[in-house]
Amino acid sequence: MDSELNMDPPPSYETQREPLPSPAYSDIPQGLDISLPTDISAGSTSSRCTNFNWKFKTSHMAIDLGPRIWGLSTPAYGLDGTLRFSVELHTSNGHGGDPEISATLQASISSPTIKTTMFLNQNIPEIHREQRRHSFPQTEIRKKEFCVQVPSTVSLNGTQTSTPPSFLRYYYGVSCEIKYFVKVHARGVGILGGDEIKTIPIAYLPKSRPSQLPVSSIPRPLQDHDGQILCPEFDCADHTRTIRLLPRASSPRYEEGIFDNAVFFSLPTPATFTSGHKIPYLFSFNFPSHPHLCALYAHSSIKVTLIKQLIMSPPSQKHHSSINILPIRKNKSRSPTPESPVQLEWRVSAGRPKYQSEYAEGVYILRGWVDAGGMGREGSWTLGDVAKLQYVLRITIYPPEHLLDNLPTFEHDEVVEITTDEYGGEREVWSMGGVPAPAIGLARVLMEEASGYL
Repeated sequence: MDSELNMDPPPSYETQREPLPSPAYSDIPQGLDISLPTDISAGSTSSRCTNFNWKFKTSHMAIDLGPRIWGLSTPAYGLDGTLRFSVELHTSNGHGGDPEISATLQASISSPTIKTTMFLNQNIPEIHREQRRHSFPQTEIRKKEFCVQVPSTVSLNGTQTSTPPSFLRYYYGVSCEIKYFVKVHARGVGILGGDEIKTIPIAYLPKSRPSQLPVSSIPRPLQDHDGQILCPEFDCADHTRTIRLLPRASSPRYEEGIFDNAVFFSLPTPATFTSGHKIPYLFSFNFPSHPHLCALYAHSSIKVTLIKQLIMSPPSQKHHSSINILPIRKNKSRSPTPESPVQLEWRVSAGRPKYQSEYAEGVYILRGWVDAGGMGREGSWTLGDVAKLQYVLRITIYPPEHLLDNLPTFEHDEVVEITTDEYGGEREVWSMGGVPAPAIGLARVLMEEASGYL
């Protein structure tokens, strides 16, 4: 029997005798070519990346705000960012007048309570002399360049504060918006010598950072010889702050004052935390004479919630001082008055203690943390005495449900500051060639809020 196998021969391949011609390259881009910028940090309107520039046109003006660096839907600038742009004015050679171009940087806040208030109106200076050229026999193009640094502080109603970021919030029929825009005004254009105005919205998204390295853990509170917790004298050296929580009602079954110096809440100081990181906290239950109460509260319903509060002063109170302090918790039995600030709040995150230990008889220590929102998406700001966005840690401690009539509850609101970025940012500025990057997380919140409203 023949063991040989009949196999098909392998396919044959034909080699190309004539190589394909390589594409032609040149230093001068053609009409369909796209040129990338050699230095995006320069921010100059003379960049060759014209296909990716922010361009806006009117009947007689062509405005170029530079390259689209950050991939957002509007031109965005960070803390101490520089706004640099060029304006080309197309006029007829037969026009007898001399057109003028001016630009201003403006910002306003609007809400149902404060209407629309302008808190920034700054002229943008011209940095280069006017350039003229002729594109057609009857058309003359005049080009001017403007440059200004977004101010880091603003003054409103006699109060100077850090310039707030662009903001937008719709909440149950109430809205609040902070918007920035560039207004370019051309005078004496066209055949009739009229005015032409172009308003361009921009986003101001400054990054904020803690002034010092935050504390990652909280030490146990100190105690005296009798087991009583020392509050709050010890916390300055340990970079912590301990708050005594007071009961909301007295207990009919225990002597008066037993709950006044028994429950404590500790936080790092200064109370400044980074968005996207964790906020550590510590509870101390101190009942040396009543260990059963200590164990009961330590195993009860304990909750820490991070609340975002937007506070807007009414129009009749231009110098209302309560905007700078923690507002009183809303009482549902009372209707708001026209003189009271409008306060909106919504939950960012919540948490419960993760670890607990019996430090001594009648003394329990509970540790935990709560998330400070999404990475780079949160940040505190204040605009004088008109509006304020702050963050509050809301602490609630409830005894078991069957003991609510016999034991008091504990509630407390503690204001904390949230920054968009963590401590230290020199490396980022160096890597960007000195250009301050905007807080992209805040831009995403703006886009989500706008899309949700539409």
